[in-house]
Amino acid sequence: MSKINKRKLLFLAIITAITGSANAELSKLQKQVVADNETMTNMGASERREFRQKIWNNSDKVAQRAYNQAYKELVASGIITFANNSEGNGNKTKKQHGITSVNNSNRGGPFSISYHSGTLAPSTAASNMVGNRFNTISGAAVPTSGSITGFTADMAVVAGTNAFFSMFDQIAGTTANLITSATQPMASGFNDVTLATGLSYVGSEFLAGVWVGGGDTINVATGTVGAQGFHAVQINDIVGTALATISNMNAAIGVRGNPPVPVELMNFSID
Repeated sequence: MSKINKRKLLFLAIITAITGSANAELSKLQKQVVADNETMTNMGASERREFRQKIWNNSDKVAQRAYNQAYKELVASGIITFANNSEGNGNKTKKQHGITSVNNSNRGGPFSISYHSGTLAPSTAASNMVGNRFNTISGAAVPTSGSITGFTADMAVVAGTNAFFSMFDQIAGTTANLITSATQPMASGFNDVTLATGLSYVGSEFLAGVWVGGGDTINVATGTVGAQGFHAVQINDIVGTALATISNMNAAIGVRGNPPVPVELMNFSID
């Protein structure tokens, strides 16, 4: 059993024993975060984005950081769970009926993308996801609407045994659609993580990175691979707003994944 699961079970056991309710001893802010998360469960992607934006518009910087930290703590403890759902139907997993197996042998097979090279240095961003805008592979286009199966991250510091990996798609100006923000096993230094479930993205570009906060910091570099230029960005990974370029930098994170599956290669059955 992982340390997080042990902490979660101990936390819930203590709270339940004292109050009879696992959520009764949460702070006022934590309770609000849980309530907001439940409200967004059945919302579409655009509705969730508008809902989060209203929360942020009514908060100052201090309150925003406190909300962000409370959300991360609730996810880490397992009180809030986030399942990948690129169709924008909320945070609960929904079974995709009919598709039982797929074949990715067509369309070029698996791909990997990395932009950074040269000397690494800790990111100076705070309380934001720091990562890359993945929109090229050695100068070619990123496969449209594929899925990410794993990532590498060179971390300057990881305070515990995991850090938050986040991913966004449907980028529009300074906003983007949140696909996932969940803890993954990481340590200081180089990490190679295989995701338990592939993360699907829509379109031909997406954002992926690690939340800088809670003692965790990802490295960035001023070098680039294959003359692909600079791709580093930061974004508020709770509400998917305030997307900004980190000038002349590439985040020390790479991704690997699979192209979309042609309809003719899908095997269907009725559940």
